[in-house]
Amino acid sequence: MAGRFTHPKVIKFSTAMLALLALQTSAVAPAQTAPSAPPELIDILGLQIGMGPVPALTAVAEAGLSIQEGDRNFNQEKQHITPLGDYVFYSAFKSESWGAPGPKVTSGYSPNTKMLAGAFTPEPGEEKLWGIHYTRTYGSSTGPSTANTIESLVDKYGEPMSHKGLTTASFIKSVPNSQKTRGGTMLWYWTPAGQRMGQQSSDACFKALDNSFVGMGGYGAGLYNAAVIDRKVTLPDWEVGMRAGCGRIIRAYLSWDADGVIDELRITAIDLPMAYETAITLQQRVANSEADNARKRQNAADQRRPEF
Repeated sequence: MAGRFTHPKVIKFSTAMLALLALQTSAVAPAQTAPSAPPELIDILGLQIGMGPVPALTAVAEAGLSIQEGDRNFNQEKQHITPLGDYVFYSAFKSESWGAPGPKVTSGYSPNTKMLAGAFTPEPGEEKLWGIHYTRTYGSSTGPSTANTIESLVDKYGEPMSHKGLTTASFIKSVPNSQKTRGGTMLWYWTPAGQRMGQQSSDACFKALDNSFVGMGGYGAGLYNAAVIDRKVTLPDWEVGMRAGCGRIIRAYLSWDADGVIDELRITAIDLPMAYETAITLQQRVANSEADNARKRQNAADQRRPEF
């Protein structure tokens, strides 16, 4: 049902399908015209990596979406942690504006749907946005052209380090459906110091972002107000990304119709070092909580006397 937490197996299947799409024919975008550093601010609809909850909520409102603090879509307390098997959930936010009835797009969402989500570091009173996700779907033939969308993304973030499923010639201006494709991705990734990274790092950076689950939702504090860390999936991919030197990562997924008109656009951005530190902090808190609960159970058992 729309608006409910996606089962972990479904999440893994979905991310696997996205990865399969992303692993289509690839080409490295020209580096000579690309900026040497990421944009000063990673910005998606006014949300910026590193901002706190209050300006984040302001940006959401200015984007025409709404979140009411205290309801099931937002929890001001960012320390909420619920271990569930190999998963850790913690508070974040997600705002949704469901579109009008019509044929579903690639992801299964209705046309004219908007989703904006973010995940914060867990320090009380010092929360910072480490992950942003944006989904936008369009009605039939109402979206921008694929060429204009690609050009706009390049204007904002620079030439991608790699693109998959898109045209390889005249990258910015060509309409991808000339290659008979109907979807593709653009990927940008820099070191924490802001240096561009080579093609050899694309897989590690892609997987680190793909398994971040920003905006997927979770159990615990309420519907869709928790980000997910899978201790068996997310952490290993983040560790590989850290070893590869990935810092800030952006991915744009595009799908279009037969006329080359966009019907769905998804953009996700993360700061991997911030995300990884968050994961380690939460993992330690969960471990401490589990150890504390074990001590409490043992102390309670020590107070009980057998009956015989």
